[in-house]
Amino acid sequence: MGMLYLLSEVLSARFLGAALCHVVTFFCFLYPRSHLISLV
Repeated sequence: MGMLYLLSEVLSARFLGAALCHVVTFFCFLYPRSHLISLV
């Protein structure tokens, strides 16, 4: 039971990390660099 829970935690963490990476890449392509720099 504990092993299965740990596995699900790792999978969800990897999924969230991949989703976040895709979102960042999407925004980097969507907006020009100057807009991103001014945003930060």
